Amino acid sequence: MSLKKFYSLILLVILSKIVAVFFLFTNAKFTAAPEMIYLAAFFDGLMALVLTVVYFRFRKTISLTKSNIIAEEASIKEAA
Repeated sequence: MSLKKFYSLILLVILSKIVAVFFLFTNAKFTAAPEMIYLAAFFDGLMALVLTVVYFRFRKTISLTKSNIIAEEASIKEAA
């Protein structure tokens, strides 16, 4: 199963992690243990960052692969 089918789901997860970071930072002052809230916000932000990097690298790889396939098909047609 290809990840291409899950682009919108991956973007939703990234967006939810970003919203979680903002939520945790804004509500940390209302809790008894803000250090743990900041730690959770840090790891949510880190997860969002890693997912974003992987997502865009995968998209770039897919687009490069498609352009290479198109270029190879064109060169095969020219040779024939």
